[in-house]
Amino acid sequence: MLHVTTEIKEWFGLFCLVLFIVFAGFFIFSGGKNKEAQDEFYHTIRVSQEAVEAVLKDPDSAKFKDHIYNCGLVNAKNAFGAYMGYKRYVVVHEMVFLEGSNANSLEMTKLWENACKQ
Repeated sequence: MLHVTTEIKEWFGLFCLVLFIVFAGFFIFSGGKNKEAQDEFYHTIRVSQEAVEAVLKDPDSAKFKDHIYNCGLVNAKNAFGAYMGYKRYVVVHEMVFLEGSNANSLEMTKLWENACKQ
């Protein structure tokens, strides 16, 4: 039978306490930076979506998905009241590029490749 001395128990307890403090400090200090980055990410998405909504015929019908900062897909109703299907959008310096509207597929592909990398 293994006999564990009080001294070994104390060292093990101290080791666990130090390990806990190190991990707690890591999570506390890294959490602030992650929160700021996350807030910036969501702010960029929100501003981009608002810019896209401003150029749509029916902004209230807009459905967004696959967000990559200032890029993504939007589906909204056209002038006839029908959904147009998901189209790529890119917002660059407050200028909105919407596939099939003010950017053809080739232009949109180039914009997407340059502006929408993760």
